[in-house]
Amino acid sequence: MSPLQKKSLLACILATARGHWYRAGADERHGSAAGERVTLASLYRAGVLERRVWRGSGPHAAHEYQATAEVMSLWREKSGATARPNPERDENIRVGRTESARPHKPHAADAGYVAERKSNHPKLPGHFVIYDRDAEPPPDIDADDRWVVMHVPGSAMVSCTNLRLAREVMAAMASGSDDFDFGQHEVDSPQEER
Repeated sequence: MSPLQKKSLLACILATARGHWYRAGADERHGSAAGERVTLASLYRAGVLERRVWRGSGPHAAHEYQATAEVMSLWREKSGATARPNPERDENIRVGRTESARPHKPHAADAGYVAERKSNHPKLPGHFVIYDRDAEPPPDIDADDRWVVMHVPGSAMVSCTNLRLAREVMAAMASGSDDFDFGQHEVDSPQEER
């Protein structure tokens, strides 16, 4: 087994032990993400890893990986029955967006999360977040199209037919544009005095 295969397998084992899936490129020490994708695919074909599609479809799909149950039992036997990943020792192995949210990406752990930007819009503070309604597990969002740009903490949203358009909407609104309606034009009418 090559050093890259060993490192990739260890990253998948640690992710699996934490209950997460591992994506290529999450650990920059391995070199290029493309080389790691090939390595993970070879480990999958060897029956060491399980995989699922997290973006795209067909031959251009992006996958995330977990170690198989047999590999996990062997790892637990070798490292001790109660062995758990040590977060301080393994802190530089990032498991991807399924891990708990980072401070600058507070919605990264949400179901269906794709991307987000902090809002600089004067009337819409918070974040603009893109969700994929076809993700597993699916987000609890009712919209017409697959991609949804949502203002958080508000619940106003715009659904988009493709990810490129959703990213454009998110970027425009986060920079302060009024091109799309997220409720920023609603005016609170003053109470009538009697």
